[in-house]
Amino acid sequence: MKDKNCIICNKKKFVLAFPFNTYFNGKIFFYKKCSSCKFVRIFPYPTQQDLKKLYNDKSYHKKFYSIIETNEYKESVNYLEKYLNNRIKLLDFGSGNGHFIKEINKIHKCYGVEFSLETIKRLKKKLRKRLF
Repeated sequence: MKDKNCIICNKKKFVLAFPFNTYFNGKIFFYKKCSSCKFVRIFPYPTQQDLKKLYNDKSYHKKFYSIIETNEYKESVNYLEKYLNNRIKLLDFGSGNGHFIKEINKIHKCYGVEFSLETIKRLKKKLRKRLF
């Protein structure tokens, strides 16, 4: 899929936003930040086939989120803390197993968005005081 302009400011220049990436469906997805407005997005944009497979509990959520170690999430929070000076509100888009929300909520208020209704139900039980 052709690279798109920023959905916030319509500029074209993006830089790497986060030193971690996601490997899924034979592709590597990076997190890129708009050089102008700082909006962060995934690159490349997932295709319809990627999204369909991604949000099928049998192929992704149960497989990748059932026994994941939280050290990766602690490292992510530590990395983000270098750039966050004040207590802020965050949105975790694609909350998965809720480990990131659990870690970041020790410092900041974080809300979760998840596509899968089954995953939302599990997250609400696991993280009772969080909003999804």
